[in-house]
Amino acid sequence: MNLETLFGNDHPVSMEIGMGKGLFMQQKALDEPTHNFLGIERVKKFLLFSASRIEQMGLGNVKLFSVEAREFIERFISDREIQNVYILFPDPWPKRRHRNRRLVQKDFLLLLREKLKDSGVVHITTDHKEYHQWICKQIEELEGKSFISLPAHRTEYITNFQRKYEKQGKDIYFTRLQVLRSQ
Repeated sequence: MNLETLFGNDHPVSMEIGMGKGLFMQQKALDEPTHNFLGIERVKKFLLFSASRIEQMGLGNVKLFSVEAREFIERFISDREIQNVYILFPDPWPKRRHRNRRLVQKDFLLLLREKLKDSGVVHITTDHKEYHQWICKQIEELEGKSFISLPAHRTEYITNFQRKYEKQGKDIYFTRLQVLRSQ
């Protein structure tokens, strides 16, 4: 897939993995019309809901796909093509026996590293403390070789999950990583 052909321009491309109803991406796309956005969502009803909203808002800088994220990235995204990847409130798979199903693992981070531009950034947000610790451990094992950590903080763009969890008083954990490549 050629992203310039898909979008009809050469604007920077960001990707949201597991976009749910798409509120975050809709807000970003509206505020950043010279930036393109790929939305990946497995759950068809959420994708259709988001597609309807995007059409109503007239957002031509958004393209949506109902597919497994890893498969999509491996098959359709060229190396050094994406500017930002947003993974917001991924399923934490809290049971020990299910941890291998977690999206954010070392091999997935390395895949993202190959697809991100030199200045590319991965943004990860979760409300699950143990999963956040797991993510930090995965990053620590790659740190200095693949990514550098950046200051992470709440943004003005939020998801439905974030709004809900903040109302409940839950802690939200933010992680930002920038690609590190030896020149």
